[in-house]
Amino acid sequence: MRPALLFLPILLLASGSAREGSAPLAAEDNTPARLAAMFEHAKRHETAEILRLRPAVARSGDRAWQIGYWVALYISSPEKYEPDFVEHFPADADGIMRILYDQIELANLTPEFLFSFEALGRIGEQGNRRAIRKVLEGVGSSDGAVSESLCDSLSRIFEKQLEKTLAVLGTLPAERRKEISVCFTAWDPEGLRHLESSLSALKDRTGAAPEQRARIREISGWIGAAEASQRATPQADAGIEGIVLIGPTRPTVRVGDDRPDEVPYPTTLQVLGAADGNEVARVESGADGKFRIALPPGEYLLQPVQLPGRRYPNATEVTVRVVAGKYAQLTVHLDSGLR
Repeated sequence: MRPALLFLPILLLASGSAREGSAPLAAEDNTPARLAAMFEHAKRHETAEILRLRPAVARSGDRAWQIGYWVALYISSPEKYEPDFVEHFPADADGIMRILYDQIELANLTPEFLFSFEALGRIGEQGNRRAIRKVLEGVGSSDGAVSESLCDSLSRIFEKQLEKTLAVLGTLPAERRKEISVCFTAWDPEGLRHLESSLSALKDRTGAAPEQRARIREISGWIGAAEASQRATPQADAGIEGIVLIGPTRPTVRVGDDRPDEVPYPTTLQVLGAADGNEVARVESGADGKFRIALPPGEYLLQPVQLPGRRYPNATEVTVRVVAGKYAQLTVHLDSGLR
């Protein structure tokens, strides 16, 4: 845990402004500073401090601050502010890519990279129709890592909430629905076959509504096109690549100490099959912490090889999915044990 002393300037600024009856950050502060201060409150679950910002956020006209406000509230108290987080999640390219991705996720303001997008996906997996719609809309308004994250979430939403997803899909305009088909070309063949089987079983049920049957036919067409594309495209390398970081780098943090909290770390990673837990490969990270390993499409678990009798460094097992023709990007965080 980072000592509170590191955030003393932010806390002094926020508390001083609050005593004067105004927003915790002065109007002349720029967006990055306002966002950074707000998300520090969020990570410490200081919900009251974020709520004090609401009048200033509403008056500001700063969309980045307005979008970030609801994400920060969700981080501070997810059970209470999940509906607001979903409702205010952007669905347009500007809100998703320029603000939520560039100014918030890339700036490492959330607890984990792509936290907001993955959280939306998890809520959708639980059957929240509004979240499912936001994931569907987001696919067509995003690219790169964000698009991949939303497509991964969508594959699990189809698996767990098929009928709800079909119903929500039917409320979108035809052009928006067509944008979603890009996800299917990235899914592994086994996943496509499983979805096709589920759709077929649903179609065979008596009493299926005409609208539902229309969506089933539409998605079946996307699956067929994706399978044809995969057969026609030579299978390029696939696997996992990324970097291993270890931290904390020192037991205490002092004002003026600008050393990073995490640094690259050379180690051995064990790759296990997600289905059976058997080891399939090992890979070494270099002095720069980077690693790369070719693997066939499928779902895997990554974990550091723990030396006998050593408690540290350690890490939580990470699940990663490899799709045909792509290298999954991954950052492995190791705990150094320094406190």
